[in-house]
Amino acid sequence: MIIPSRLPKYIMLMSLAGVIAVANMASAKPKEKSSSANQMMEAPQPAQEVAKLMAWTGTFEGEASVSMNGKTTPFKLKHMNRQASQGWALICEEKADIPEMGRYEAVNIFGFDAGKKMLHLYTVSNMGDTHDHWGKWTNDKTFDMKYEGMQDGKPMVETIHCVFDSPTQYHFTSETKVGGQMYSTFSATMVKVGEAQTLYR
Repeated sequence: MIIPSRLPKYIMLMSLAGVIAVANMASAKPKEKSSSANQMMEAPQPAQEVAKLMAWTGTFEGEASVSMNGKTTPFKLKHMNRQASQGWALICEEKADIPEMGRYEAVNIFGFDAGKKMLHLYTVSNMGDTHDHWGKWTNDKTFDMKYEGMQDGKPMVETIHCVFDSPTQYHFTSETKVGGQMYSTFSATMVKVGEAQTLYR
């Protein structure tokens, strides 16, 4: 509580304190931000396991075939391979017109799981496939992958063997077994015909 007779002196002291506070605020230097806050976190370099795939970016075409129920059907296959995620992914857009089967389209995304040291291939197609294949490089130019799932209530296993013959050519074979029995074989040899361009717009 402030005694009335001392009020003028109190007001003078409070005014003086206010002037000093303002002066101190004006003279105080603003705190500098830490260097770590000013620096942007640099993204890590792509793993070697996925970086090797970038040598095969571009548009590829090739002779392909699918074998089912004892019948083999040849067709033309197109791939558009392009880099994504600053080199951490390769996207392969795929399309074909297969006799007696119709239009085939798929998007394949290659990536690398550093924790499990596994190469991944995630595929979604207009045939209803949604598969996460996993595997490893067996040498500098070859990788093998596998997907395990269910089809028609039976265990399904798909294996993929891919070989990069040169910067302008690769070939692969995909075999699918359902219930332990061979269901289909899909193979192709792809040759580079141009630079990367999207197949779907």
